Amino acid sequence: MRGEITLLGVVLGLVLGVAGTVLGEVLRLRRRPKLTLALVDGLTLTEVAPNNAAFARLDVLNAPRRDGAVGVSVKIERVRSRSGESASELDFFQGWQLAWANEDRGNPNVPPEARSIPAGGSRRIDLVHLNETIKGKMLVDIRPQPVPRSGANRLGAGTFTFELVVSGDNASARRFAIDVVHDGEQWDGQDASAAERLRLAALRAP
Repeated sequence: MRGEITLLGVVLGLVLGVAGTVLGEVLRLRRRPKLTLALVDGLTLTEVAPNNAAFARLDVLNAPRRDGAVGVSVKIERVRSRSGESASELDFFQGWQLAWANEDRGNPNVPPEARSIPAGGSRRIDLVHLNETIKGKMLVDIRPQPVPRSGANRLGAGTFTFELVVSGDNASARRFAIDVVHDGEQWDGQDASAAERLRLAALRAP
């Protein structure tokens, strides 16, 4: 009888130990950062020495009641076009990181630093922008920036689908797609007309 009680205690201890481990893992996974993207309404007009620029941006958000996300980055996985650009032209954009808004402009020739986002917090990234001196083109805000005047990060008129991956050192990679619509007309550098030239639409998780 005593042996049976001892064995029962051992088994019960093992069951409780396994249950505690499983519960701890479940709670850990529930706290794991969850990153997502959100549209920023309109375009942000700013000066890029000394010309006006209008930026189309996205917010990178971490869900509330989670751990803080570290090592966060956003990369372009693929760009597709409904216009005339060849797939080989658009293949250039694969794997490039996007610039953090207002943070990666001072030295655009180096990769952007991975950033932290607290629970319930956000950081803003640049996707594409217009520059009043560059006629009929939008600039994709990849880093490191291609060789100046190469035009490698410039796209003309059309509707483009950008497939993006947002991830962190302690957060699973998540994929999103967004349409970028550019009319290819010369932008006059004014805030009021920027949205007529360029807009983001239909952000979704494919």
